[in-house]
Amino acid sequence: MVTRTRQSKKLISILINLLLLGGSCSLFAGDLQLNSNVSSTAILYETKINDETDYTSNQALVIKPQLSTVYTSKGLKGSILAEHTFVEQKDDREGADKSFTDLEYNSQLTLIENAMYIGIQGNQSYRVISQIQEGIGDKILAPGELTKYRRNGANFRFNIPNPKYIGLSMQTQYSEVKTDESLDSFSGLDTKNISSSVNLFQGRNARGYRFNISGQSRRSERSLFNDFTSNNINGLIGLSIGDKTDFVITGNISEYDIDRETSTSTRIGLDTNSYGAGFEWMPSAGRNIRLTYNQLEQFDQKTQFIGLNAGWAFSTRTAISLDIGKQFYGNSYKFSLNQRLKHFSVSMDYNESVTSYGLLNTDVIPSLFVCSLGSTELADCFQADSTDYELQAGEVFLPVNLFETNISEEVFLRKAGSFSLGYQKRKVKISIASSYGKTEYLESDRELANRKVSLNISYQLGRKSDISVSSGLSRRSTAESIKDDTIKTLQVSYTRNLTQKMKLDLTVRALDRKSESLDRDLSDNRLSAGLNYTF
Repeated sequence: MVTRTRQSKKLISILINLLLLGGSCSLFAGDLQLNSNVSSTAILYETKINDETDYTSNQALVIKPQLSTVYTSKGLKGSILAEHTFVEQKDDREGADKSFTDLEYNSQLTLIENAMYIGIQGNQSYRVISQIQEGIGDKILAPGELTKYRRNGANFRFNIPNPKYIGLSMQTQYSEVKTDESLDSFSGLDTKNISSSVNLFQGRNARGYRFNISGQSRRSERSLFNDFTSNNINGLIGLSIGDKTDFVITGNISEYDIDRETSTSTRIGLDTNSYGAGFEWMPSAGRNIRLTYNQLEQFDQKTQFIGLNAGWAFSTRTAISLDIGKQFYGNSYKFSLNQRLKHFSVSMDYNESVTSYGLLNTDVIPSLFVCSLGSTELADCFQADSTDYELQAGEVFLPVNLFETNISEEVFLRKAGSFSLGYQKRKVKISIASSYGKTEYLESDRELANRKVSLNISYQLGRKSDISVSSGLSRRSTAESIKDDTIKTLQVSYTRNLTQKMKLDLTVRALDRKSESLDRDLSDNRLSAGLNYTF
């Protein structure tokens, strides 16, 4: 224990020196911005498990140095965030004292303006292995529930700007995803993933006709299962038959190749073909309603259905879209609504897809609020002013975990919906988010479901202080569970700027989980006081 403490102090000293160096470099870096800070937080928490049969009172000291770098130029933009967390606890049980290194980087190089880009991105973080432990496993209370997650990748994008006759856009992305542990094995995930998409469409000089053909191919090389591949092709041809009305022919091919040798699932026949015809009305740019009569072919079965596709931009600040069709699992739906007003914003989304953990980018989740790199407090963020806001260098969306799933290499059918509401005016900022997620694993007969709602309020008391309140309610279940796990959280924080560079943070948090399994019944109360110094 003493040796570990000495090593931690030595590493802290080295990091602080680097942070001081970073702070001085920021004076002459030009378009290179270096920001660094270090926080020290004392935490007192009490935990009760299984109706007070297991009671723990503990103290922890958390030291967290952070360094962020943002670079912008005409053709290149990028950012790096490095954060190290030291946790020293009074209770010296095994695993109580730990250190964590979180990394995040993102860059984009413009090869041809408005046409060709390449980028690299990645992160290292710590996540719960099972979604049942979401909200419980953290670096203080239950670090043993966390495993290291690493994702590194690169992408290439190309499109023909303002095409005359034929438009083309394409994108290819490669990534490697690794974890130390997973539900499938103690050795964790080790997947290599590649996805490509191509879109062909008519140019601006097309008259009396139009077409749109898009294709997507994805492949995941899995260490514990056979490789997973999926191919999807969608096509549309339209012929003008009247003022703002087209006769359209549509088609879709969906193919999924998953591991059948080790599969325990009774579901078969994932591949489908469909085709149809109908009419589309397009009164103006950004507004369309398409209605088609279609036939779906799956093995020897044929099913007829009505397809609906609509997109309506009421203004530059309000847009809605809807798509109703059919896939191998039955009716399929996609829906989105986005609205941005001066002080008020709303976002609704529902989507269904077949994917895997390696192919699912769980980090890029749009939010109504935008924060600077390294900041996750609502008080430090601002509300995006458009429905298609693009993050600038050094900006991130306020983290909102809308979808949760297990760390597993299995392929799953994902159904996820979310609703977000934001409000910002003078001293008040409010964020409300709710979500529903269902995961059906296609190589076994497992199902997971989660429902979540959260409220965050930030109020500026004065020029130097603010108070924030956040609360959440979530329910999680599996196909085998009779009763949902219910988690309730409430947190109140007070922040005050003591000097231009030093900030005081006082926080009180209460967490309670009820479960059909008494071993998972838990309540945790936490009081923390911390200082943050910016170099």
